[in-house]
Amino acid sequence: MKVVLVNIYEYSYLGTRCLAAYLQENGIETHNIIFQERPRKCVASPSPDAVFGYHVYTNGRIYEDQVVGSGIPSSPEAIEALKQALRDQNPDIIGFSSRSTYNPLAPEFAQIFRETAPAALLVAGGFGPTLEPDVYFKAGFDCVVRGDGEEALLEICLAWNKNDRNALLHVPNSCWSKTFGGFSNPMRDQKKDISAYPAPLSGNPHFSYIDQDGILHSKRDPILQGEAYFTFFGRGCIGTCAYCSGGNWSTLYRNEGKKAYKRRNRAIDDVIEELKNLPANIKRVVFADEYWGNSSKVTFEFFTKYKKHVRIPFFAYLNYDQVVNEPELFTLILDAGLLQTGVGFQTGSYELAKKYYNRKQDYKLLLDYTWLMFRNKVSVNPQFIGGNCYETKEDFLKTLDVIRQLPFDIESPYSVQLQCNQLKPHPGSPLLELAPRVASHPMATKEWHFRAILMDMARIITEEEVEYLWGHTLYRNDPLKLQELFNKLLLKRQYAHYKKLINESGHKRWLFYGANASYHKNKDFFKSLGAEALLLDKEFICDQKTLDGLPVRDIDEFFASNIPDDFQVMIFSAQPWWLGKKLLRTHKVPFENIHSCASNWSSPFSAEKVEEIESFGDVCL
Repeated sequence: MKVVLVNIYEYSYLGTRCLAAYLQENGIETHNIIFQERPRKCVASPSPDAVFGYHVYTNGRIYEDQVVGSGIPSSPEAIEALKQALRDQNPDIIGFSSRSTYNPLAPEFAQIFRETAPAALLVAGGFGPTLEPDVYFKAGFDCVVRGDGEEALLEICLAWNKNDRNALLHVPNSCWSKTFGGFSNPMRDQKKDISAYPAPLSGNPHFSYIDQDGILHSKRDPILQGEAYFTFFGRGCIGTCAYCSGGNWSTLYRNEGKKAYKRRNRAIDDVIEELKNLPANIKRVVFADEYWGNSSKVTFEFFTKYKKHVRIPFFAYLNYDQVVNEPELFTLILDAGLLQTGVGFQTGSYELAKKYYNRKQDYKLLLDYTWLMFRNKVSVNPQFIGGNCYETKEDFLKTLDVIRQLPFDIESPYSVQLQCNQLKPHPGSPLLELAPRVASHPMATKEWHFRAILMDMARIITEEEVEYLWGHTLYRNDPLKLQELFNKLLLKRQYAHYKKLINESGHKRWLFYGANASYHKNKDFFKSLGAEALLLDKEFICDQKTLDGLPVRDIDEFFASNIPDDFQVMIFSAQPWWLGKKLLRTHKVPFENIHSCASNWSSPFSAEKVEEIESFGDVCL
């Protein structure tokens, strides 16, 4: 028999990779169809409140999930490619992995599956089906697997293959449509040792991929084609955030008297083996763990081996307390390759966090953690929740007070990537009972957008200016005008900063690092610094010995024979903290000597941009 697992609008598809590996280990032929990446789009202004999905404000931009209640946001060509992939595989069972976000799309996908493979058993799993199985039965699915799916899906496959209807309908963790008798079976105990499961499946032969243009790529695993590889060290979350279902997953089991665990780890060596032989194009490992809920001992052992055998730059949500209070452990994690991390502030109001989010925030710890990352040139993402209709002005101002205490670099404003997520509680999450108005009468998207921009602006404006903007009807009614004002203020202040730096630091010894588009746009603006050399990483060195009159030098060779304290370095890069970390950690250039001319999105000091900035005049509130 053959099982086809379909994953829609995802970038990691970890769940189906785990299921496929387990089924294959137990002799079941599987194939994974990855249907397009998550349709997240950068938009100037968020769509009206009727949009189903998530809005995120970060780095001065709005990102919006393009999943709406009116239908699948994909082209007819993409749908036809999905049908072709299913026909090619001719599955006996179709497993559909879905988030709650995609519940409205279930009927259309069920219809596609039914029309293309009419004899196949349709099984749905994931957070959406687990929390709201009736949605998927009404959509046309035969079975929903609740909770962990490995054993349940394997037993369903074996029973379906033997045509053993009695065994099929009584598999623990499964529930069935009325067509199959409407059975709802109890959960089984969670398996504590998840090292018993194989590593997530990867490899081109096991996957088909339908890209954003609707083109079918047979035998192509997209996670091996890009620069980021997603995996996990452990399952589960030790938190119980009221707006999320992740930390409450174990409640499903405990409500039925079954064993459940907040956090279950894989064997350290299993994870290391998975990561040791990734293709050369993989430049970043993303640990998709909800939170690094491991002891210091386990963390130290893991990153010691990671540093020795893998050493690929990585993202992880680390344990704040461990990082701040255990310097030796933090140094190890840095040297192993920590590149990016996130921090869950959620709000600056302790009272709001406790009452509505079930979080007791230690703001000093969170701020210390953020500053530690900043001082070590690790990109850090402080995350906040906006759009809570219970949030008062006092709550909001407390959030701004916390934001003002975050590190901020005028040269690279988004090295600390402030993020404001619009509140959208997961179905089945405790917040829906605790604070029902967040669903029935949510804060208007426009008001959320206005507040999100103010949160970003709080890093460069005064409390009095915030008060003025709070009461300004024009900006509240049209947040885009507020964003335009912020952009001008930011550029104006960057420009003034760099002019001062050039005037006051010209006598120092300078180096330029990087020769990409940012360098070519801005080299004339910084020419008067009198750089002594242009540094490049070894892979970018060519036969050219000079560029624009500057000697071109391999950065490793240069600092092997020069004292790093003697030089100021100007980085030209879209993501300067990555190169800054190398200067700081590898070449021991002092933090204060590292500068950059870039932001995430543009390099603002070409001649044309300078002319535009100077035309702003006195930008003020």
